Amino acid sequence: MRDALSAADRLAADEKIAGGFLSSDIYFNAEKIFVYVSMGSEAGTHAIIETAVKSGKTVAAPRAEGGAMRFYRISSTIGLVRSAFGIMEPAGDERELALCDLSTVVIAPGLAFNRNGYRLGYGMGYYDKYLNENAPMARVGLCYGFQVTDELRPKPWDVAMDALLTEKGWMLSGGDN
Repeated sequence: MRDALSAADRLAADEKIAGGFLSSDIYFNAEKIFVYVSMGSEAGTHAIIETAVKSGKTVAAPRAEGGAMRFYRISSTIGLVRSAFGIMEPAGDERELALCDLSTVVIAPGLAFNRNGYRLGYGMGYYDKYLNENAPMARVGLCYGFQVTDELRPKPWDVAMDALLTEKGWMLSGGDN
């Protein structure tokens, strides 16, 4: 369904999602934004990255390293490298390693989310492992409205998002934070 969105519909939805995030208390209260670099038909994050960098927030993107994921500071999406999975990610300079703390919001992608905030990822478990091992201020899932379903059943190791944001608005606690 994501792939079937027209370019115009995707752009309109991505603008609503970015606008919703960038005008939220979750964004304003965060000092660090740990965010995936959208690709293909994923909900777009480029406007969020650009605005957060310009606003002086620490912005970091994920990098898969072995069986784990780490976040590295970025100042734009230029200079990212394509991973073996085809994902654009930071080069992994240890001087740019960003550590998660209570001032961090982690923005996660997903193939689908349920109404309780659990996500279906891409099958490698990187986000669930990272979220289980770290304590972000907030966990936000970005997706299009049709990606939210009642059919998704979480596994014991899955970590729920605190909020979901679609082009239709916030779900869970995100709009109130």
